[in-house]
Amino acid sequence: MAESGAGELERLRARVAVLEAERRPRHRVRSLVAVVLVVVGCVLAPLGVVAAWTADTVGDTDRYVKTVAPLASDPDIQNAVANRVTSAVMDHLDLTALLSGAAPDQRPLLEKALGALGGSLEDSVRAFVHDKAQAVAASDAFASIWKDANRRVHSTVEKALTGSGGGAVRLDDGAVTLDVGPVVDQVKQRLVDEGMTVAGKIPELHTSITLLKSDDLDTYKTYFRILQLAGTWLPFVALVLVAAGVLLAARRRR
Repeated sequence: MAESGAGELERLRARVAVLEAERRPRHRVRSLVAVVLVVVGCVLAPLGVVAAWTADTVGDTDRYVKTVAPLASDPDIQNAVANRVTSAVMDHLDLTALLSGAAPDQRPLLEKALGALGGSLEDSVRAFVHDKAQAVAASDAFASIWKDANRRVHSTVEKALTGSGGGAVRLDDGAVTLDVGPVVDQVKQRLVDEGMTVAGKIPELHTSITLLKSDDLDTYKTYFRILQLAGTWLPFVALVLVAAGVLLAARRRR
């Protein structure tokens, strides 16, 4: 009986080994697929959150302004604004009346400022104006101007990207532009304070920099639409993939 029992035990062990060998490949495939699903779901989840946040930011005025506000301290932005303002001021500045129009007590100050820059009168004045424009662009005043201007232009940007809002999108010369006229006013005042009183005769100017060109609108609209779709569906798809991976796993708790 002992020998019979030992033989039966060996047969049972062999049978279990065969069954385990049959099940193991299926478990490995299930585990591999489960891991892939969970990993893909975890990768898509943050992408979906970022896409949803980005799309929501563009559509929300306060968030849009808060997001673009730090750009006011970007050197490239400041330089572009300074260049545009300098060109606008120089186009309306009467160089022939510059020194003659200066008050007697301010003329030495102005001559000293321009003379230190060297070069021709026009080059000296342009450099002088650009220096003041650059100073305004780097000031806290420009940061406020930048935020206020972007708040006003937001609706146009949103309409340009979404095509919503009822009616045609109004663009200036085929582009969404931002008016930096207030920067011109700040620069004019600084020029007057430095003795260039003729700058006070420059009329109110509304010059602008381009934020978005209409030639690129179709591309931007496509990107924004993808963001909207990704923000809506990626979090849901990520959740489904993770859930499917857990349900498919051979060891769900692990």
